Amino acid sequence: MIEELATTKRLLVASDFDGTLAEIVEDPDLATPLARSKAALEALAGIEDTTVAVISGRRRADLVERFDHPSFILIGEHGADHGAGTGPESPALTEARLLVDAATRAAPGSRAEHKARSVGFHYRLVADPDAVVEDLRRRASTIDGLKLLDGKKIVELSD
Repeated sequence: MIEELATTKRLLVASDFDGTLAEIVEDPDLATPLARSKAALEALAGIEDTTVAVISGRRRADLVERFDHPSFILIGEHGADHGAGTGPESPALTEARLLVDAATRAAPGSRAEHKARSVGFHYRLVADPDAVVEDLRRRASTIDGLKLLDGKKIVELSD
């Protein structure tokens, strides 16, 4: 496979951020790209006809803060935030934001992450998250048009 990639005319190298280019940390705001990961992507970006993309559940603005290479393509919110406008918010997402805010108040150590097209409930620092996460999932499942995505100690709700 590597031999085939080495001879391709055009190459796209795409990577996730958390847990791939950066270690998982207790406070997601403190996550930074590993030096060796960033150097590898920069080296790849310097190869003719090679495109480097970082695709993440994070907001695109978070990626822009962490990667200053001018040729990187940075895509946030699992593809929903790529630098173009997002349009009006759906009633389902508005209701999801209220649910996550309520869950955050009910679970010390949790935090809400409001994004343009989704809202995340981070529970990495919650002592016993099972009941609050299950309640959030149950309530969210009653909202038409809402999607749930489970991550590493996060439940993300989007329209």
